[in-house]
Amino acid sequence: MLAIKSFTISPSFDGLILQWQIDATAKYNFEIVRSESPVFGSSAISVLTGTELTDPSQRKDEETRVAQDNRIWYYRVTVTEDNATVDKVVSIQPTNLTISRVILEKQATALKPVFGGRAVTLFIRKTIGPLCPNCWDDRRQRKTKSNCDVCYETGIVGGYYSGITVQASKFPVPMIEKLDKFGIANKNMPMMWTSNYPELKSGENTGDVLFDTVDKRHYKLTQVEKSELQGCLTQRMSLMELSPESIECALGV
Repeated sequence: MLAIKSFTISPSFDGLILQWQIDATAKYNFEIVRSESPVFGSSAISVLTGTELTDPSQRKDEETRVAQDNRIWYYRVTVTEDNATVDKVVSIQPTNLTISRVILEKQATALKPVFGGRAVTLFIRKTIGPLCPNCWDDRRQRKTKSNCDVCYETGIVGGYYSGITVQASKFPVPMIEKLDKFGIANKNMPMMWTSNYPELKSGENTGDVLFDTVDKRHYKLTQVEKSELQGCLTQRMSLMELSPESIECALGV
C-alpha cells in the first residue's frame, strides 16, 4: 500500500535539506511545495517534482535562508501511484538553526581546496526500483551473477543514482590491509569527512560509492559516523578502495 514513511527537514549552510521515504510497489510521481502557512493554497511554491526512480529521495532547497529571515516554513510532499494519492506536511522553525548554520558555514570554508579539501563524486545506492532482468532470481530472491553491468551489484536496474559532486577532506591515516571480494589484499582504506549533503549509507555490500576526482579511484563507504544538531551536520567516512575489476568502477567514467 502506498504510504509516506517519513518526511524530514534539516539545515544546510546554503538552504534546507529535504529527505523522504516512501512505501510503494510501483513507479510513482511526487511533488513538494513550500509555504509560510500550513493551509498552503495558491501561495504555495513548488519546490520539486519528479519520480523516485529518477531522483534520490533527498534534495536541497537553496531558496530558503531560515536562519537569516526568521521565517517558519511548511513543506508538503504529495505522492501519486496509479490511482492512489497520499500527502504529508512538516514544518521547520528557526530555533537552534542559527547555530547549525554557523557550524555548516565554517565546515564549507574548511573544505575549500586552499585548506586541503578536494572534490569527490558520491553515488547514492538505490534501494527501490525495478529488479534486474539480467541477474535477479525471483524464486531465490537474490542476485545470481557478479559484476552485473545492468544493476552494478545491487539487484536494482541502474544500481546507483547520478553522481553528486561535493567537497571532502582526507584524514592522514596509515594503510590497512584487508581482503576485498576478489581475495585481493586491499591496503588503501582512507578516511574522509564531508558536510551533511547528501546523507550517506555505509556497508561493504550496501554502502554508497565515492569517486575521488584527485586520485581517480573508486571507494565503497564501509562506515559513516554522523554528528548531529537539528539533523546531520558532519559525516566521517571509512572507505575501502574498490578493485579496478569491480563493476562499480564504471560509475562516472
